[in-house]
Amino acid sequence: MGVVKQLERVETSNDTPKKVCKIVNCGELKEGEDDGIVVKKSEDGDSYPDFVEDSGLTTADELIKAALEIKKIGNDYFVKKDFKSAKVKYDKAIRYLDSSEFVGDDEKKLDEQTLVVYGNISATLLHLGKNAEVIEVTTKILNSDPKNVKALMRRGQAYSK
Repeated sequence: MGVVKQLERVETSNDTPKKVCKIVNCGELKEGEDDGIVVKKSEDGDSYPDFVEDSGLTTADELIKAALEIKKIGNDYFVKKDFKSAKVKYDKAIRYLDSSEFVGDDEKKLDEQTLVVYGNISATLLHLGKNAEVIEVTTKILNSDPKNVKALMRRGQAYSK
């Protein structure tokens, strides 16, 4: 499923991918054949698959726990001023939080954490000089929380740049 999700995110022009997308040596596995999927901690401590569909996590609490752990790794990168790696982790945390399957309190908990991670993404994008993207992300935050001071500040900084 992760491969499908990666392909869905490839930029296109007139429904044609702008980058070459090639899947090699695919097909049905033979009985007992290794699928090659090994979930292990990466060097930064992240032990979660890139896409939530591959994680086996199903409850809102499990997803929030995973997203918080991933976000913490992003925060560690941010402190080290490795903003690109931080953004990768924050984007991954958003994938774990972005689920329309939940309602009520679970939905509210996921939404609250999503806003926090979007705030981190906006800070990272600001450091990367991607001001138009900062405005897009802060718009998402402000649509849910119009008085979010950090989002307003980062949006203003992006507009001024």
